[in-house]
Amino acid sequence: MRLAPILATSLCAAAAQVQAQPWTASAPARPEKFAPEVVARGDTEESMLSVSPDGSQLFWGVSRVWFPMSRVSEIWTARRTVNGWEGRERASFSFGYSDGDPFVSPDGRRIYFVSVRPVRGPRRDFDLYVVERTATGFGPARNLGTNVNSPEDELYPSVAADGTVYFASDRSGTWKIYRARPQADGSYGAPEPLPAPVNAEGNWNFNPFVSADHRTLLYTSLNRAGDRGRGDIWMARLDADGAVTIARNLGPLVNSAQDEFHPTLSPDGRALFFIRRTGEPGATADVYWVRTDGLGLR
Repeated sequence: MRLAPILATSLCAAAAQVQAQPWTASAPARPEKFAPEVVARGDTEESMLSVSPDGSQLFWGVSRVWFPMSRVSEIWTARRTVNGWEGRERASFSFGYSDGDPFVSPDGRRIYFVSVRPVRGPRRDFDLYVVERTATGFGPARNLGTNVNSPEDELYPSVAADGTVYFASDRSGTWKIYRARPQADGSYGAPEPLPAPVNAEGNWNFNPFVSADHRTLLYTSLNRAGDRGRGDIWMARLDADGAVTIARNLGPLVNSAQDEFHPTLSPDGRALFFIRRTGEPGATADVYWVRTDGLGLR
């Protein structure tokens, strides 16, 4: 019996199986900086990262000084190749204005983001916008309208498969998480604040990420009983009617005595991405990632 051909065939089959696995299968067991040569770079501040549904493209916020405190940000993108993430560049729709918090819709056809671009004149507050993918790139940016946007900041959009947009705003004087449901004419209904225990008195809640089916919500909370540090990432379960059935701290694997915020999931649910700011001299806010096994998200 000739073992060499059999061994060669087995090795080829194993290699093909590895290549067929999604890149998210290589997410580390403990949080690590994500793609440090492309995304989590030491010379920039990163914010909210979103992955296209097929896993081939990233969009994330880039700034020189911590956003949104700096009020200045750009949206960058990179594509997946056989060599990893390449082609780091500013997104074609993010020029001329301060833009941030990109989120790719579950069908991949739209990118929601925030911007200070004018509607009826210059302004300083951030509104929610959306761009549509076209055959040649992206169409013009569209403001989500006065039903959703207020004179205060609207930030951190996340969208479920049915088009319901989740976001955070300080329109009430404190940061709360809201959702607005799409209407038959393409507009949005009046936003509603999420019920307790997500929006609870005495703490700030922001950075929402909602799963495509509306059932899992990740978010950042400050000054909440059970916090492990400055900002912590929390998880809530929502029922079919949108009521909150449980809310809990995501635990010590992700949360630390440092700042953790901006949670998002890969479309296949294998990897959690988030921002960590250590507060050490010279440190920047960087994108980290970790596998979701053991976090109780699936």
